[in-house]
Amino acid sequence: MHCTTYFNREYKLNVLYPYLVTNFFNLVQYLFSEYFKLSGQDLTAQYLDFEIRLENAEKARARYLELLEKAENVESALLVEKELERLNGTIDMLIGQMNRMNHLTTYATITVRISERVKPGPLGYLGMGLYHAFKWLFVRN
Repeated sequence: MHCTTYFNREYKLNVLYPYLVTNFFNLVQYLFSEYFKLSGQDLTAQYLDFEIRLENAEKARARYLELLEKAENVESALLVEKELERLNGTIDMLIGQMNRMNHLTTYATITVRISERVKPGPLGYLGMGLYHAFKWLFVRN
């Protein structure tokens, strides 16, 4: 374990994906080639799952609307309306999630972490020396 101090900053940028991301990554890789890390997440399976769930919820909603038209009394109509309300909430949630995924595929979120090593003063070096001495005396692997 090193007793060095770093001054850290983190910036998050949303960049229009197809045009700017490639150029930005090339610039970052050129400037910080030692520390460059690229990661991503594939949302295809999750998006397809949401599409299927949305399609099924819309089909169920259509069936409940047919049942609502055929309802013979108020009690059965209220039960069908309660299910319709639940399905409408589910449909809205799925549409919101799919819109969020569309936004995530249009824009890339780039996180830039800048770390600057802080040079300790004379007392800092004394503290580091004491730390290493105690570590050597008491912590042995």
